[in-house]
Amino acid sequence: MDLRDKQLFLARLVEEFEVDVAYKAVIEYRKKYGSTEASELDKAPKTITLDHNLALYKQVNSPLFWCRVSLPKKNAGYARRSTGKKTIQEASMSAAAIRAEVLAQFEAGTLSSQQRHTWYQVCWGLILELRTIKAKNIDGGEARPSESDYLSIVENHLLNFGDWKDRDIKSIEYPEIMEMKKAFDAEELGKTTVVKRKTALTMVFEYAMRQRFITKQHFPEIPNFEWVQGEGGKPFEVEDRDLILDNLHNFLESSRGNKITRYKRKLLPLYFNLLCATGMRPGREVMGLKWSNLSIGTFTVKGERLRAVSLHVVTGKMAKKVKQGQKIERKSRDFLIDSKAAITIEQLYYIRYGIEKTIHEILEDNRDEKMFVGFEGRDPKLEDSFKQYMSYLKKSLIGYYTLYSCRHEFINTKLEEGLSIEDIAALCGNKIATIETYYMKFRSMKRAARILSDEDIKMFNPDPEDFKK
Repeated sequence: MDLRDKQLFLARLVEEFEVDVAYKAVIEYRKKYGSTEASELDKAPKTITLDHNLALYKQVNSPLFWCRVSLPKKNAGYARRSTGKKTIQEASMSAAAIRAEVLAQFEAGTLSSQQRHTWYQVCWGLILELRTIKAKNIDGGEARPSESDYLSIVENHLLNFGDWKDRDIKSIEYPEIMEMKKAFDAEELGKTTVVKRKTALTMVFEYAMRQRFITKQHFPEIPNFEWVQGEGGKPFEVEDRDLILDNLHNFLESSRGNKITRYKRKLLPLYFNLLCATGMRPGREVMGLKWSNLSIGTFTVKGERLRAVSLHVVTGKMAKKVKQGQKIERKSRDFLIDSKAAITIEQLYYIRYGIEKTIHEILEDNRDEKMFVGFEGRDPKLEDSFKQYMSYLKKSLIGYYTLYSCRHEFINTKLEEGLSIEDIAALCGNKIATIETYYMKFRSMKRAARILSDEDIKMFNPDPEDFKK
């Protein structure tokens, strides 16, 4: 059968069968929704299925109905065309004719949509792009806070999702996205994870548009995924915190002479201490710190002028670029460090350079180098080391912790010490509401001395000598 014969055959199918099907769909629609010529498009649902491989749908900002024709080969996707019509009846007639033309072009190999870009190919292209960005940003320090997270999500959750691997990117529409939503919802993920997965999914289609694999009309609506409110992080149980601190040396010695691992485990206690002493976010916020981010200032107490040291945080989640005159600088916040943080920084300086210096001498050096650097300048990946350490202690710990527990520990310790929540929010770079919702864990016994009156204490402790026995 030559091309002309195929076209005539398809045209006869339209005349004898498909138009009748289209009319039936129109009749069913009119029975359900009624008939108003001027407002049919506005009142119509997003998609009207005419039969198994032909549907009408509404296109964003278009005053006309569009039609979608399923192509006959597996994973070949769809062809989309404007019907040029505003009513269901006229659009259905036009769609049937368009289908005949599209199928004929498909059989002849002249259909433009036959240039396929599979889901796997698009995801892999985005992965390579994100890897390149990540590699550049390791040196330049300008990566977006969650760049690595998005890369991991595309690699581990999107690339090989379901049976999408060989699907044409154009064939992945709202129904397919809902399949993914159902799968992700079933995992009962936390809010942060859900938001990042949705962002990563959006990035896949944005990449496809930048590469001209799809146009805006192929960009599907992406619904919000469900998330589960979890307990979030938590401060350390006192016994667990002591256990973690006491066994860091044993963890170091278990590295068995591996230079890279041993050096990382030397840094881990200092990283842990600095997080607990400052409440900084683990990851980029700390890894972007330089010695030159330390500065000294003065304050006054009862007329006496005193000095204090602050740490300027310029990377991480809350970092942003600000124009200062003709110069663009990175800004986040200034953190007033305490003696514990200062001692940790002095110890870190010794590990890095083999020289003992006080915090004041470190300030004078003003080195424009990162504080945390791995063996031979590599990324130390201390988050991975901490996970290994938690596995190492797993059977001995009461709870399960991540490095974010250090931030929770700092916030709750400062609350127990009586520091105002406003000051804590300023130090941590959070809103007060965020601290109240996600971080504040009321460890009542830690605050008993401030909350209970002398009369309360006497009631619960009639004979203090009992505690001495």
